[in-house]
Amino acid sequence: MSVVIDGASLTGADVMRVARRDASGAFAKVSLDAGARQRVMATRAWLDANFMNDEAPLMYSFNTGVGLFKDQRVLMKDMVEYQTKSVYAHATGVGEPFCEEVARATMLLRANAFAMLDPFTDRPWNMTPVEDALRSALLELRDR
Repeated sequence: MSVVIDGASLTGADVMRVARRDASGAFAKVSLDAGARQRVMATRAWLDANFMNDEAPLMYSFNTGVGLFKDQRVLMKDMVEYQTKSVYAHATGVGEPFCEEVARATMLLRANAFAMLDPFTDRPWNMTPVEDALRSALLELRDR
């Protein structure tokens, strides 16, 4: 059994099939819908073309430091090290680790959120005002 994520059609039953073992002890396999893969790849290509250079507009935590260093650009030559350190700095936890079911469900939900990534269409989304403002800003930057 497999679950295909596309950012739109994931159900609670799908999450449970991925998070919990079935009667035979297997987890459902997960794959990314072809359309979702194309959207993610197009977004990544746009980001690479427009933000992965040292002259790109500053975007907090994307190509700048954080906190006191929010106005300091992270140069592309330092980006891999910066990203690695950022992951390590946030790799903390308090209390007992999540059980495998919760970890698998959480990872699936995050992957599904990325699968819906499509900031360059006029498709109506049910977005919060902050998300709508971000989408508008990205569209404006793209169209410059």
